[in-house]
Amino acid sequence: MMNFPTIIVGKYYKPIVQETDGVRITGYQTSTGMGDGLLDQSGMQPQVIQAADSMRLYTKLYGSPTLQGPQAGRHTGPVHVGPVPDLDHLRRRGRDDEGGRADDLGREMFGPGFDPMWVRAVTAHENAHQWWGGRVSSINFGSYWFVETFSEISAHWYLEAIKDDIGVRSSLNYWRTSGMARDRLGPVAQPIRAPMLYYTKGPFVVNMLRHYYSPDKLLSFLRTTMQTYDGDLIGTADLRMVANKVFGENMDWWFDQYVEGVGIPEVAYKFNDATPPRTARVGSSPGASSRS
Repeated sequence: MMNFPTIIVGKYYKPIVQETDGVRITGYQTSTGMGDGLLDQSGMQPQVIQAADSMRLYTKLYGSPTLQGPQAGRHTGPVHVGPVPDLDHLRRRGRDDEGGRADDLGREMFGPGFDPMWVRAVTAHENAHQWWGGRVSSINFGSYWFVETFSEISAHWYLEAIKDDIGVRSSLNYWRTSGMARDRLGPVAQPIRAPMLYYTKGPFVVNMLRHYYSPDKLLSFLRTTMQTYDGDLIGTADLRMVANKVFGENMDWWFDQYVEGVGIPEVAYKFNDATPPRTARVGSSPGASSRS
């Protein structure tokens, strides 16, 4: 809950600055890019625009990025956005110089079937940390999962708001395939051996609540958390209390199995073999019947 000094070293173009609802967004672009010298100053503009657009959306969803209550008016931190690296360049350099490690990084960060248009979600995700990690953050490592998970959910809502169908499908597919592949390594709340669960299984199981209850209920869960604990450091237990209130039932079943549980969650089915009675329809022809 503090602002860290920003030190930028290197050869940069003049920053691109945009003011959005009283918040100053600064985009920095290196003059040499990834060492290929192909990037110019305008390469930073899309990320600045996306930061501004997502800032407006999150302000509508969660309120201003400034702290409320006793710390009212203090901004949660500067917004610094940078260009997304050229993934092909990373892959070429990874194979040539590091035995494919950069290629692995690309798959880890963007998932299988990555589409270049999805990179806008990266800017939206980082911008969401003005709220998750800024206005409300975790009290310990075991509770940090929600900072990244709620930022990822927020970025997903941004993709939906701008009607980026490719990005929406890409993120959902990434959460499902990567999250389930790593699920056996540990729970979302303590992903010591698989930290990417913050970004995969976490948003995947949180997004389940949207379909199990409703989109409005899920938004209310995040919004109520923000309003209740604005300016505080909280833990998973605090999220449980908010969830119980918002969803109107004891949510231990969800937290125990999907957030703090180990292994792929089990689904059980109960079948009712009772056959509904058959009754004749009024005014129907002989032999016609319906189920009641």
